[in-house]
Amino acid sequence: MDRYPLHAADLLRQRALLTPQREAVHDLHTGQRYTFAEINNRANQLANMLRSKFGVKKGDRVSILAQNNIAYVDLLYGLAKLGAVFAPLNWRLTAHELTYIVRDCQPRVIVCGPEYIDVFNAVQASIPV
Repeated sequence: MDRYPLHAADLLRQRALLTPQREAVHDLHTGQRYTFAEINNRANQLANMLRSKFGVKKGDRVSILAQNNIAYVDLLYGLAKLGAVFAPLNWRLTAHELTYIVRDCQPRVIVCGPEYIDVFNAVQASIPV
């Protein structure tokens, strides 16, 4: 009998086992399509990289400052596999507002899209991440 409740990483893993070649995500911006097996593999790789390179562990927070894209899906499931917390940042906020949020949330890592590097650089000088 399966254990309950399941979390996001369990759901993805099970779906990847049941229907590995079924389409899971279609990125309308790029046209790229991802199967459940591909999404699960990407999440595993990201979880392993975050753990080995950045020391992310259960309970740590990881933020992203970017437009909606496949990285959000990767982080959501990759962090669930680690037991870490996904804490996305609103790209519409000012550097001052983001600094306040980051200081409060204290993410271990911030992932930044290239289009927001200037805002991130302005924030980075005032945060311990």
